[in-house]
Amino acid sequence: MKFWLGVLFTLLVVSPSTVNVTKYETFVREVEVQPERERTPLLDSMIDVAEAERQGECLWYYLQQEGIEITLRNVLAMGEYADIMGGACHLIGENDE
Repeated sequence: MKFWLGVLFTLLVVSPSTVNVTKYETFVREVEVQPERERTPLLDSMIDVAEAERQGECLWYYLQQEGIEITLRNVLAMGEYADIMGGACHLIGENDE
């Protein structure tokens, strides 16, 4: 009898219906920011930005033509290869020289 009274008392005191629920909210905000380019006259005079962008686009087309997966490792390796071979635009036949 004492055992069942202990079980009943335990069931009444330790109620399994008490559950703590924590709710989380996530806020997402999209902000457009235009990065400001720092002026580096010496470096700017050494690099033709338009040509670098053109070679980058040619490299992109070359990777897609060859079916090479676009990963950082592949882009860096193929960029080196393209530079050795005369540029990515030369590889795809769009060299304007």
